[in-house]
Amino acid sequence: MSPGDRFPGLSLAQRPDLFDAIRAHGTASAGPVSPCAFGGETGWLVSDLPTARALLTSSAGQKSRPAHSQRLLGGVGVLQADQVRSVKRRLVTAMGREARRQHLLAVHLDAALRGRESPPGPGTLTEALSASLLAQLTGQEPGSVDGGRLRELVRTSWARLERPAGPAGHGPGGTEDDLASFVHALVEASHSGFTRHLRDEGWTTPRIAEELRAMILAGWGSTTAAVLSAVSLGAASQCTRPALDEVLRMYPPSFMIARRIMEPRRAFPFAAGDLVLVSPWLIHRDGRAWARPDDYTPSRWQTTPAPHWFLPFGLGPRRCPAATFARTQIAAAAELFADRFPPPVSGRLTLVESRSPALVPCWDDVPPSRETRPAMGGGHFRRLSCG
Repeated sequence: MSPGDRFPGLSLAQRPDLFDAIRAHGTASAGPVSPCAFGGETGWLVSDLPTARALLTSSAGQKSRPAHSQRLLGGVGVLQADQVRSVKRRLVTAMGREARRQHLLAVHLDAALRGRESPPGPGTLTEALSASLLAQLTGQEPGSVDGGRLRELVRTSWARLERPAGPAGHGPGGTEDDLASFVHALVEASHSGFTRHLRDEGWTTPRIAEELRAMILAGWGSTTAAVLSAVSLGAASQCTRPALDEVLRMYPPSFMIARRIMEPRRAFPFAAGDLVLVSPWLIHRDGRAWARPDDYTPSRWQTTPAPHWFLPFGLGPRRCPAATFARTQIAAAAELFADRFPPPVSGRLTLVESRSPALVPCWDDVPPSRETRPAMGGGHFRRLSCG
């Protein structure tokens, strides 16, 4: 594809088409930084780790989500500069402490999936993973958070987030919605290790609840995608660190990280206002960094020199604060699949919840099209062409 390619926009409804277009763009014919347009906006596609690292670790760009939408999402994503680092450090520490409680994490996950006689589809698994995370962090009884109810609340919140700004540039309301009330009630009554740690750091109940709400919204479906990919690739029974790293390389939780340029730098060709999309999907498949990038090869992690071209959870101060917890939850869920269900016979590339690439396992070669829970971007899931 030639420079100046036009891509779909970044809304959830457009993500499947955007993912198809990025995959078609590929790495062989693309430069490390390609001028393009996203939904009519001037932009750039980055498939080069040095450029991505320089951008994501600098203050040149801010999250690309419109200001009113970012306010509705809330959490650390609204903060800027040194505030981000301070809040993120405390959140990462608290999440890391919970990740080390592996037995408790497994108990919550097992309870959320209790009674399943057949492998759960993407929607069911997303509900279980999100509900078990919320239950553990707020000290609820295992299995007590209703995943179906959580989906309804998340879907309503995302509909508000995706709504265009009004004439004055402001969206409706703030972070206060039914999902916020739901999470606030759990935090208010909580005496969990997670909430105690943050309260000891001076966080109030509303502050903790806002961060948990943002975490649920931002991560909806991403852990699911990695779990299903691990199962399809045969990494479920022994989801070791090399195996999990290779799963996350091939199917990163996000295929795109978008930034709006606020401070142009000489090191970049970007102008103020440009939309820049960093693609972990392309970076993880670049032949300059990875031998046979399309092959699942866990052993490569024993020989791949640092720094790895690897950013499954982002880079810099806005790297996902739940990355350590997510990795632990992925391994636990994958092993649970291996214990309860036979190996799948095939896998199909799917964009889970219209957001996260996954190789979704199929048993008896039946596509996972019977999943009835709706995705955030419209249909229940989007099965993509493989090529």
